[in-house]
Amino acid sequence: MKKIEIFWWAICQVESGQNPEAVNLKELALGIVQIRPVYVTDVNRILGRKEYNMSDRTDVSKSREMMLIYLCHYVPNIVHNSAFRNLLTKDLEDSDFRFSQIEWNAMEFAARIHNGGPEGYRRQRTKQYWRAVERQIQIRSLQLREEMFRSPTTRK
Repeated sequence: MKKIEIFWWAICQVESGQNPEAVNLKELALGIVQIRPVYVTDVNRILGRKEYNMSDRTDVSKSREMMLIYLCHYVPNIVHNSAFRNLLTKDLEDSDFRFSQIEWNAMEFAARIHNGGPEGYRRQRTKQYWRAVERQIQIRSLQLREEMFRSPTTRK
């Protein structure tokens, strides 16, 4: 399992409680990670083509693709590129389900950008969002660590 899986799980938990059909009429956000129309438009702009449409926001796999495209575009400009790349490529088991400080920083920027747009990491209102995501990351990491140590087949 890659480190990004815990981050994805935490974002889904905070945004929708893992509900791919979740709707926020106030923000016109849909899906498991509550993607707004402007997010879809920006992802298509980043790609240079119209790859995604508004209905893709309720498709879990397409929502994940959009979120990763969006974050891969904006996050490396702010934090050390290798920190975000580690989240995408490193296995959790290799780090005993723990994250380095630079990875925590990358996840904070990523969460705040996901919630508040490309400049979201600068906005005060996204700090509370990050705290909720951070808490879910801690919960999920602990769950996975406990599962690993309970199961004799996965124990190192």
